[in-house]
Amino acid sequence: MAFLFLGACASYVRPIDNIRDIVNYQGNIRLDSALKPDCFNSTIDYVGVLGNGKAGFEYCYYIYKDSGELVRIKYSHHNNGEIKSEGNFYYKDGDLIYVEEMNNELFLDENLIRVYIKEGKAINKSKSKSKRKWRTELIEKGIELFRNYKVNF
Repeated sequence: MAFLFLGACASYVRPIDNIRDIVNYQGNIRLDSALKPDCFNSTIDYVGVLGNGKAGFEYCYYIYKDSGELVRIKYSHHNNGEIKSEGNFYYKDGDLIYVEEMNNELFLDENLIRVYIKEGKAINKSKSKSKRKWRTELIEKGIELFRNYKVNF
């Protein structure tokens, strides 16, 4: 009986250890010179009740060419030359593990959102209901972008 208990305890990984592993992985991806981005962007002119302007986006996919493994998506959204949001999604073995976004349009106590993810769920918790909602939306967006990548590339 004690053996089973010790075995169960030995496999437990603390969230802080998961976060440390993600931070190390993210740093290695940022420094990996083998990763060259494939970028796509678009701009549209718009006419609206509040005025006219240009809005657009850019998405850069960082893929290991030999394996086709997507490890990072860097993006930005802009309106009239001003960046409204920008951020990164990080993937490991096909799983979304980290999201960061700087959003100039959110009315939160901080505009930088960082989400560390394990098995599709945030492992860094927030007491703020609006931050939890935003984190959930970012996770969903990251998973959807990965699915679109698999279908289109």
